[in-house]
Amino acid sequence: LESPFTLEEDLYDLREKEKNLKSKAQALLTARETLRNIVIQFRKEHLNLFANQTKELFQKIASENYNTLSYDETSLAPVVQSFESEGTPLSMASMSCGTQDQLFFSMKLALLDQLSSSKKLPLFLDDPFVNFDHARRKKTVNLLKTLSTERQIFLFTYDPWYVELFGQEAHLMNLETI
Repeated sequence: LESPFTLEEDLYDLREKEKNLKSKAQALLTARETLRNIVIQFRKEHLNLFANQTKELFQKIASENYNTLSYDETSLAPVVQSFESEGTPLSMASMSCGTQDQLFFSMKLALLDQLSSSKKLPLFLDDPFVNFDHARRKKTVNLLKTLSTERQIFLFTYDPWYVELFGQEAHLMNLETI
């Protein structure tokens, strides 16, 4: 058995360690809460920028009029409302396959811009507009022509329709002749 004096010293040391651990635990909880608040604020700011840019691009290529586009802060899912929906968000299932593709294409372009604010990254596309109707494809090609002034665009397709639309503005390569 140890002496009562040694046990008292050990008890004192353990109580001091407990105080230090409680202090460290409180500091970590405070740091975690601060970081959580910073992440929430950062997400709100950038989510709004991302939503606004996505909405702007989406409105350029979609034939319907969509008055709001935002993102759910928890799930990050897009929330779209049209003028006809009278404040009720549209479900993704209620949108046509082409409209969903246009929304996701707009999201990809907006994200690409968010990620490359100082230097514009190239855009690689592999038959991305197969579900678009003719009018929306034309709008999207016009958008790509505008975007091509600030970034390089690679469009891989089997459809000769794009050759007609881009004409002399694009450098075309036919892989069958290479």
